[in-house]
Amino acid sequence: MNNIIKLTKSFKFEAGHALYGYDGLCKNIHGHSYKLFVNINGTIINDSKHKKNEMLMDFSDLKNCYKYSYRSNRSFYSFKHKYPV
Repeated sequence: MNNIIKLTKSFKFEAGHALYGYDGLCKNIHGHSYKLFVNINGTIINDSKHKKNEMLMDFSDLKNCYKYSYRSNRSFYSFKHKYPV
C-alpha cells in the first residue's frame, strides 16, 4: 500500500526588524511573533527491519532540522529591509 500521506508540524518563533529610511514607527527595531508550518508529503516506511517502520518521518528529526536552520541562519529570525514597505 503506497498511499501518500501528509505530515504537518508547526513551529513558533520571534523575529525582529526595522524599516530603514521609513518615517513611521517601523523605522525603529521591533519584533513580531511568527508561526511556521512545515508540510511533508510521502509514503510510510514499510520495512519491519527499519527502526522507523510505519512512520513517514520522526518528529524529532523534523525538529532537529528546524533547530539547525533557525540557529545557523541568523537572517532567518532577524529580518533586514533595505527599502520601506
